[in-house]
Amino acid sequence: MFKGYSLFLCLNVSIVEYWRYYMGRDKKFSEQDLWHHTHQLLLSVGYQGFTMSLLAQSIGVSRAAIYKHNR
Repeated sequence: MFKGYSLFLCLNVSIVEYWRYYMGRDKKFSEQDLWHHTHQLLLSVGYQGFTMSLLAQSIGVSRAAIYKHNR
């Protein structure tokens, strides 16, 4: 059993909810950061040169983090 399991049983929450609450991660960038970096890249490389890889590299996260950002 993991720490706090008795609390989990008393509160009658699912394991998934418990896990998300205690093991959730903070987002490393905001939506404003996303728009700012997108705008800057579009100005510098243009629409044809813009890729999600460049955006991710500019922000300092993985492409998956960007795709998952608004889930």
